[in-house]
Amino acid sequence: MKNLQLLFMALTLQANLGVTACLADTAATSAPATKTATQTSSATANETTEEEVQQPKNYGHGSTLLSSSQCKIHCTAPHAACSESAEVLNIVQDYYKSLSEHDFNAISKHIDEHCTKYDQSTGKLIVGREAILEDIKTQVEKSAPGSKRPLLSYTIDRPYAHVTGDNAVVTFTAFKEFGGDHPQKYESRCTDIFKREGNSWMKISYSSNWKEISL
Repeated sequence: MKNLQLLFMALTLQANLGVTACLADTAATSAPATKTATQTSSATANETTEEEVQQPKNYGHGSTLLSSSQCKIHCTAPHAACSESAEVLNIVQDYYKSLSEHDFNAISKHIDEHCTKYDQSTGKLIVGREAILEDIKTQVEKSAPGSKRPLLSYTIDRPYAHVTGDNAVVTFTAFKEFGGDHPQKYESRCTDIFKREGNSWMKISYSSNWKEISL
């Protein structure tokens, strides 16, 4: 009888040790898996964050109406090479939106004091913010609603911005359409050059080459 009790106690102890060892193995096996899952989740989160930071703003590829005034300003399929160039393209769109709304104070905030404006088709060079603003006001008055030659629409087609350090170059094709007794449409390859000044981008030069095209 005593031998049976000793045998039972030995088997019970062996069983308990086996269960303990099994639990330990299970814990050891599951722990790395949990850690791996956590690391994977963390890595995915880091990759997502990095992707969000590097990706420029998504402008889309349609035509965006920038102004609801009588002169319709459109921006078609802008392309930003990076997040900084996206900022520059935003300024370009804001500039032409302000132009359509005749908001000259907003326009002046984007023009450098020593900015130059050159039209290859006329050979006309204008230097300085104040002189450029006066020229813009003159052109706006000539093409205002109710004039003999009202500006009906202005389209910025596929503007592309490239940033190098504190300088940015924006290239695009522009179209403007006039109404009146003799409707006309013009096309130009345009180049805007910006310079970073503090936390903002200022236009320091822009050129155009307007030519009449068929409607």
